[in-house]
Amino acid sequence: MLSPLNPARDLRISGQVTYTGTSSMEVTVKMESIGNGIPVETVMIGRFSMVCRNGATHRASKVNPLIISTPEERV
Repeated sequence: MLSPLNPARDLRISGQVTYTGTSSMEVTVKMESIGNGIPVETVMIGRFSMVCRNGATHRASKVNPLIISTPEERV
């Protein structure tokens, strides 16, 4: 945790895919504390690795590639 949670403020959770491999992906999730006239504050960031598997064969299954279309997304 980057800062303590305040029960008087709302939480906003957002996420995006940040990396894709052949059968895996990394998703980054950010939790922010908002409201009560106080500036938005990031309270938690998590990175999750996920692997795609075929339900019938239990073998790796391909995921769609991450398409980077702007210079901002390259960072």
